[in-house]
Amino acid sequence: MNPLKLIAGHWRGQYDLFLTLLLIVLGLRIGVGWLQPGIPVGLLIPWLGSSAVLLVWQVVGALRAGDNHLKVRGDMMLYWCTIIAVVVAVVLAGMQTLDGLSRVNPPIEKQQPTVAMLPLADDGKTVYLSGDLGWDLRRSFLKTLDHSPDVKTVQLQSNGGLVFVGRALALAITDRGLNTRTEGTCYSACTIVFMAGVQRTLGKQGVLGFHQYAIDSLDKTPLVSIGGEQHADRLAFARQGVSEDFLRRVFDAGHSDMWFVGAAELHGTGVLTTD
Repeated sequence: MNPLKLIAGHWRGQYDLFLTLLLIVLGLRIGVGWLQPGIPVGLLIPWLGSSAVLLVWQVVGALRAGDNHLKVRGDMMLYWCTIIAVVVAVVLAGMQTLDGLSRVNPPIEKQQPTVAMLPLADDGKTVYLSGDLGWDLRRSFLKTLDHSPDVKTVQLQSNGGLVFVGRALALAITDRGLNTRTEGTCYSACTIVFMAGVQRTLGKQGVLGFHQYAIDSLDKTPLVSIGGEQHADRLAFARQGVSEDFLRRVFDAGHSDMWFVGAAELHGTGVLTTD
């Protein structure tokens, strides 16, 4: 049969409905899906365009053949089969199109940000944690601990940061039973980290800085009670053996002020485990 006559005949709905649905609508559409994986990526766009044109030809011819069948034979059963076959063909064509487009424009895999390791002492027993207390620093700290099983002490140098990050760091220190030490400055949220150590020591130049919390220091979390958060950390300090007299002064300084405390003033307060 002349291919052009075959194409025109289906377009007009002139062929037997059963064979139209079985061969031209479903069979041909399944054939497209079977051939598509072998199409080179450079030819996929023309292929998908041709597939869309083919779908229009399949659907229009099938619906016209269904109408003709219904007019001549009054067979509603096969007419409804026509509707179902058309829906199946459209769904298959949609899946084939999505599959083809995914090959033309493959999804870009998001690269995970590199988490840097924190510096270690030569013997691998001390990790140096410094800088603003943010979530990136926490990730680096945890990665360092995971790769450094000999770490026993966390040496701190920070002017503070997010209170909740300080607590997260403190929890990691508590879980691993690590010691804390400060040779320089450890202010604000850093003191939460410092107080988590099993052994807590201060170098000759070491200074702790305490003050009241503020909304900014609480990570801008809504519905947070500053007093409640301070009380929670006060209880945590008490569990570490800090004296009641010292606790009464911890949060006396306003947020814009800082109470700086050296080793001499910390004698007998329970803040340090060795005076």
